Amino acid sequence: MENKVFYIAEVDGDTSFQDQTLEIKTYRRYILVNGVNYPHSIEDSISSFKMQTDNYMKKIIKNREKGSYIIICYIDILNGTITEIEYSDNDVNGKELSKQIFSVIQKKDYKEIEGRIRFTNNKNIISKNTIYEQVKKIGIEDPCSLVEISIFSHAYWKGPILLNTEEGEDDCDMRIDDTEYLSTDDDFLRAFSQDSIFKIWGCSFPPTTNALYSIFRRKGALNPMLDDTQIFTFAANTFYYYNDRYGTRTELMPDINNALKTDYKVTAIIKLSFAEIKKILAFNYIAMYASLMAKNCNIKVQAALPATYSSTYPYFHIADTVLGNVKAYKEIFNVSIGEFNFGIFDKETVERLTNLYYSLK
Repeated sequence: MENKVFYIAEVDGDTSFQDQTLEIKTYRRYILVNGVNYPHSIEDSISSFKMQTDNYMKKIIKNREKGSYIIICYIDILNGTITEIEYSDNDVNGKELSKQIFSVIQKKDYKEIEGRIRFTNNKNIISKNTIYEQVKKIGIEDPCSLVEISIFSHAYWKGPILLNTEEGEDDCDMRIDDTEYLSTDDDFLRAFSQDSIFKIWGCSFPPTTNALYSIFRRKGALNPMLDDTQIFTFAANTFYYYNDRYGTRTELMPDINNALKTDYKVTAIIKLSFAEIKKILAFNYIAMYASLMAKNCNIKVQAALPATYSSTYPYFHIADTVLGNVKAYKEIFNVSIGEFNFGIFDKETVERLTNLYYSLK
């Protein structure tokens, strides 16, 4: 009887054969994206998150199942390379399978536009579309084998910021609208294994949202044991975000009115029920890129929860100063928490919070 080893992505059915022994070994693909640490002023330099990405890759290689077979697609946006590396059995060095070359990102590619620094050269560079195409390629050539995408970059609630471009025709960053067309792209969807996860390691930290949650917390209004009918009264001129660095203040009323479909004025006394406060928190959760990727594409996503930011050194992790917001989502909504206090966004949870948002009065 001949013994054979097959590397496969998934098994569905009987693995016994009359004249052969089928030895099953894990076969998995990973996409790791090293984003650009873009400049925030003309004087700033540019860099990347190479240390964090490389250390994470080493962790994958070290912790993989004994005798497993993996292929890592390492996407380095700053240096313009996409490298596929195969690690078979217990090999720790790997074998390069392919390498694609794109333009290197340079400081001169960033210009000041209306007071903001933005990437302006989208010619032959690695962008979101390049990454999505890598996923589609796997869906065509090797379906159900992609177990993880990890994006090491800045981010906000609308998605990972790969280069920091303006939204529009030449946009290179991942956006909420992407999840709509990807949800109908069979090649993209076929790439993912049943246990796959999309990890977004950057922030989701609108300062105004964090300021709003802090006001609620100081009022005792984020206690999960509260009754939905309990009313909290906020004095006039309570809802401001004060930026001590720049000496500015910003109204928080859009954060309330957009969620509740109200027209409260910051100068008025405002009364909110616990149900309404929960509605504001749920609104911010279901509006995110992570939520819509999970809901529209049925892909589990790990990402920063609303009003939380990610510290990057020595590895990406949610900062201790915003763990109160993580606690609120965990205790009030029973949202699962993943590695380093990032939230888990799956289709079932997103749909549950969506239904809750529309049911709360």
